[in-house]
Amino acid sequence: MEINRLAIPQAHEPDMNNTDFCVFCHYLYSSIQNNLSQEEIFEFFKQGPNYLENLILSKYKQTKNHRKSRPEELFDKFINILRKHCSTEHSIRFYADKLFVTSQYLSKVVKDVSGKTASAWIAEFVLLEAKALLIHTNLSIQEVGFNVGFADQSAFGKFFKKNTGITPKRFAMNTLPPN
Repeated sequence: MEINRLAIPQAHEPDMNNTDFCVFCHYLYSSIQNNLSQEEIFEFFKQGPNYLENLILSKYKQTKNHRKSRPEELFDKFINILRKHCSTEHSIRFYADKLFVTSQYLSKVVKDVSGKTASAWIAEFVLLEAKALLIHTNLSIQEVGFNVGFADQSAFGKFFKKNTGITPKRFAMNTLPPN
């Protein structure tokens, strides 16, 4: 499915896995943050039950001696570690060391399994955390930057603008917190 130039895995694919569902939820959250129209968000929600059904079916298959490939397992572990450490660790080497593989091997596996680089995943998780802090807290830009692993506001501002096209301040001013 492609929504507003955003491609996500098809919900009817029979080999749905945790990673696909995680990507679906991640894209949904990112897309909502990027102000999709109600129709586009509705399209995501229409796919939700199919994703859940296929995830359950996939789990059932796994219990019946259907195992993930080593690269898929490594990718899932990478995402789990990334969730825990994205606010403090931004280097591929850190995640590779945690997984007992080389940075090059981790980068290759992540790209092969997900279609995105490890660096892109790290940046996306950091951005989601930063956006959440900007929207849902009263922290200053400097404090948000510090909370997502940047030593100074300048480095955080450059990272944020490079990846979103706008400054953290403008993002915070343009985004209304939920009631």
